[in-house]
Amino acid sequence: MKIIHSFNTRPLFVKVWGLDTPSRMFGMIWYYALSLAYARRLGIRAELHADSLGAALLAHLPYDTVHTSLDEISDELHPRIWAVGKAYALRHAEPGDVHIDGDVFIKSERCAEKIFESNWDVIAQYTEPEFFYTDMAKILSPCSEHFASNGLDMEIPGAYNTGIVGFRNMAARDRYCEGWIDNALYLSRHHSDIIEGDEQLTPDLMLEQKYIAQVAREFGLQPMLLLDDFCDSMNALANKLGFQHVLTDVKFKEVDKCRETLRRVNPEMYNSTLKICRKY
Repeated sequence: MKIIHSFNTRPLFVKVWGLDTPSRMFGMIWYYALSLAYARRLGIRAELHADSLGAALLAHLPYDTVHTSLDEISDELHPRIWAVGKAYALRHAEPGDVHIDGDVFIKSERCAEKIFESNWDVIAQYTEPEFFYTDMAKILSPCSEHFASNGLDMEIPGAYNTGIVGFRNMAARDRYCEGWIDNALYLSRHHSDIIEGDEQLTPDLMLEQKYIAQVAREFGLQPMLLLDDFCDSMNALANKLGFQHVLTDVKFKEVDKCRETLRRVNPEMYNSTLKICRKY
């Protein structure tokens, strides 16, 4: 069993959600620490893929292996496409490895067993509501022809939340990662004005979460979803399974809760993280 974390620090230096760089940077260090602590408690191996700065910021955490593979990210890639580091990390994953976001917590044996012992070719978190993507497709419409050349049709319904994502079909993994990176580079090179015009814009929703549904369909794969489709009772279902994903900017309002939880789950990791983030 192995999880992969990726930490791309370049997006921390552009304005997002009205938060300054230190608040986001040190807040995320607390979340990565807690995510790793939960995995360690269950005996799950953990690998970090980061850029050089990210590896230094998380150097106090007990990952099994650390790679600076995110230094491969092109300088041309707009930092507001913040999740693309996941694609660079997944390119190095082995079959059955599962990438989880730094704000994702696997809390129970039951959850770990469902993730690592189930029979799947692709795993994702849950089906996303289509209304998340309607306006995004209009905003990104100047890119539609290029995106389609990589198998991403923004008008086709279907998307999966990828807070947790993994592949055992390596051909599908390669298609997903390379297409995602190529589409991100095209958007950055030719339509950066779209990204810079709205600090709330999250093009990764389209490049990452709608795209994985279409790659799975292209390869004839039915993803295994950790949770049922998006619904009002999703938090209750996640809690019952022993899983948590702290979505969007809510995480930065709950750093105190994250910090105190880490103190209980792994005091040693709490103390080492406190030395890095004492003022945050």
